[in-house]
Amino acid sequence: MLEAILFDWDGTSADTGPHVFAFQQYICAARGMKCAVTNYADFRRKVYDPFPHYYQHVLGFDWEKDHGWIVDTFQEFMKGKYELHPFIQPLWQELQAMGIKVGIASSNLPSVINNKLSAEGITLPIVGYGPGIRSKPYPDSILACATIMGVQPAASLYVGDMPTDAEAAHAAGMRCALVGWGFKEPAALQVLHPDIFAERIEQLHRGILSQR
Repeated sequence: MLEAILFDWDGTSADTGPHVFAFQQYICAARGMKCAVTNYADFRRKVYDPFPHYYQHVLGFDWEKDHGWIVDTFQEFMKGKYELHPFIQPLWQELQAMGIKVGIASSNLPSVINNKLSAEGITLPIVGYGPGIRSKPYPDSILACATIMGVQPAASLYVGDMPTDAEAAHAAGMRCALVGWGFKEPAALQVLHPDIFAERIEQLHRGILSQR
């Protein structure tokens, strides 16, 4: 039985990967640093979560000192750049028509997600990073979203695009689907053997039907 499907935001629902790569180029240039990621394919190979570790150990920032500036600059840089994948809203609508609840559990700020969904006329339960909600791989956002939706983790599926999404889903006691159109290159996800692996929306759709 599948009562609910919770979606990650960045990369999975919103096509933000190229903008995040461009942002990293931007902040490295602003600090006079050579960026350790040279193109988008390189970004997809190297990026990992938690992002504070990535920004420190791959890009070379001092996260403790620089995180306030990075977060503020990121929010300003990303204004107007959040766009849903064209296939994601039709999928949400189809799932809801099937009686499956849909929600968003993310490490991004809930206000950022809500602003975009509201502009599109979409109302969904949203839990993101904030007080009492640690970033993935902790399962906090997933469990909190499931509670708001009134569903049991064992009867739910989490859809993400990073290895930490799988870690968080399993820690929450939830099945996991990993998709290859987001931040992380598909080969790095398929080897994790998620309940569903999809490089295209049609594969995700078939996988969801198989889990019902």
